[in-house]
Amino acid sequence: MRVIVRTKEDFRQIIGSNPFKNDDLSKLNVAFLSEVSRDIPVAAIEKAKDDAEKYFINGREIYIYYRNGVARSKISNGFFEKNLKVIATTRNWNTVNKLYELAK
Repeated sequence: MRVIVRTKEDFRQIIGSNPFKNDDLSKLNVAFLSEVSRDIPVAAIEKAKDDAEKYFINGREIYIYYRNGVARSKISNGFFEKNLKVIATTRNWNTVNKLYELAK
């Protein structure tokens, strides 16, 4: 089993770097990647995403704003793992903030 680890400082930076601060944060998720992907398939992401979805890649994190919800989105955790060739885990914004509070 592989584990993705972030420090409290990492979480502080992730929260502070949120490019969607002015959007409905209940629709925001962060995909945590096991490593920085060298080959970002922007064309594949653009083709797969819904017009209402937005994303921002920042190193080992991808911020994904699912305006219409995550359930039917094609740019899911599995999509990023397959296309970026990394291990990923995606958490909603509330959980990201809770993890920051719990981190030591």
